[in-house]
Amino acid sequence: MRWKPRFSLRLLLLFVTVTADATFVALNGRRWHVDYLDWSATRAVRARAEKVFRDETGARPPAELVHILGSGKLSHRGRVYDIGLTAEQIISCGSDKAVRCWSAETGESLQVISNVKGYVAAKSSLLVTIDNEQRASVYDTGSSPLKLQRQFSIAAASEIQKAFASPLNPILAVIYDDAPNEIQLFDLDNGSRMSTLRFTQLGFGEESVPQEARTVAIGFREDGRLLAACKDRFLLIDARSGEVATEWTNDPWPFDRQMTRDAVRLKAPWWLVVGASTTIVWNEETNDWKEVDGLYQQHFGGYQRTQGTAPSAIRAAGAGLVRE
Repeated sequence: MRWKPRFSLRLLLLFVTVTADATFVALNGRRWHVDYLDWSATRAVRARAEKVFRDETGARPPAELVHILGSGKLSHRGRVYDIGLTAEQIISCGSDKAVRCWSAETGESLQVISNVKGYVAAKSSLLVTIDNEQRASVYDTGSSPLKLQRQFSIAAASEIQKAFASPLNPILAVIYDDAPNEIQLFDLDNGSRMSTLRFTQLGFGEESVPQEARTVAIGFREDGRLLAACKDRFLLIDARSGEVATEWTNDPWPFDRQMTRDAVRLKAPWWLVVGASTTIVWNEETNDWKEVDGLYQQHFGGYQRTQGTAPSAIRAAGAGLVRE
C-alpha cells in the first residue's frame, strides 16, 4: 500500500529537512527536536512533503522541509530521541516506547517494535532495543524488516536510569538507578560486559564525592576510546578496559558551574564539547581549546533548536571549526 498522508497537527509529525546538511525534525505541539542526517531527499519526495505541509497548515513550508513520515495511529506519541538511516529506511526511536521503520522513499510505515526503548549504533549498522525485562535485542539495520542478530540480558537489581549507543562503535552504555555514578559498557557484537566507569567530582576513581554519570557528556572515538567530559576535567578512557589514558583540566575551567551536554568526535584530534551555555572545541593531543559563541543556539528556517540537541546534530556544525 502506498503511503497516504492523513493526520492532524495535534499529533506528532516527523520531518526530514535539509539545510547545508540534512536534518531530521520532529514536531510535537510547539516543540522542535532536531537531529542531523547524512541524506538528501529526491525532488519528488520534497514536493510531496511541501504539499502536505501546505494542506495541513495553510502556511508556506520551511525551506528545509524534505519529508513527512507517519499519519494518525502510525505516528509516534512522544519525542523522537534517536534516529538511524539506511539506503531503504529511516528508523526512529520514540519516548512512547516504540521503534518505527519508515520507507525513505515514500514515508510508508514498514515495521513497528513496541514496548521497547531503542538506540541506534549508526556506523555499526545496528539497532539495540531494551524491553521491560532488561533484555537487549540487537538488529541489523541493513535489512528490511530488521533482522534480529542476538539477544542478551543486561538485568540488574534496579531500573535503568539512562542508556545510549555509540554512533561509531558497537557499544551500549547503561546507567542503573542503584549505581548513579557508574556507566556499564556492553559489547553489542557478543553481549558481554566490557567495563564499568565510575565518576567523581574530581575525575575518575572511587575516593572523592561521586558525580552522577548522567551529568557526564560521553563521546566515542573511532578506535573504541571515549571522552568523558566531567564537571571539572576531560578523561579519555579505553572502553574495553575502563582505564584512563589521558586526563585534562584547566584553570579557569571552561564549563564552570554548568553541566556538559554533548561530546562529539570531529576530525582527529578534535572534539566538540557543548555545555549549558558554553561550547568549545578541544584538541586531545595538545590540549588547545577555544570557545565557540552561539553554536548551540543556531536557528534554521525560523525555528530555534531545543536544548538537548543530539550529538549528531552538532557534528556537522563543529566540523568547520577545525579546518584552520
